[in-house]
Amino acid sequence: MTSKPTTNFDYSQKLWRAVGKGDLTAMLKKLGELIGEGGIHTLESSSCGWPEIGYRFKKEVWGQGYATEFLKALLRAWWDLPRRRTRLRVHSSSIQRGRDVEAVEQIHANTDLQNIGSQKVLAKLGFVLFSEYTEPDTQEHRIGESLALKGYRLALPCIDTRDNNGN
Repeated sequence: MTSKPTTNFDYSQKLWRAVGKGDLTAMLKKLGELIGEGGIHTLESSSCGWPEIGYRFKKEVWGQGYATEFLKALLRAWWDLPRRRTRLRVHSSSIQRGRDVEAVEQIHANTDLQNIGSQKVLAKLGFVLFSEYTEPDTQEHRIGESLALKGYRLALPCIDTRDNNGN
């Protein structure tokens, strides 16, 4: 089974609201093995206001380029979606200083302060560190524990999402 992204903005927005989020999977094609997942987790992140991207991969495949490849494809699809002019309340450090600034669209990602590998993936794709903060963890096995995070942003179209053949 194959699927294509829709170019109908209203349909996409209605579907997003109904489902709440949409994760994609990363599979090793030759083995059909699930190695990771990710997606756009929210359209207005509570930590900065911009849409938030997230991902996770099996530890066994860390450092092999799969997260970078996955995010590059996800970002290409994200930036290719139809756009509509809108207003957002965003974290002041995620845009240039000034009043009533018309900001370039951004996408946001968080990493655990200790997750150097993920920070390298984001940097490789052009994400820029703009905040560090601590909040209560929401993972079941660590609910309420203090979690130190780094916030990254990427402006449209800061990355070259073309493959090695220029596509």
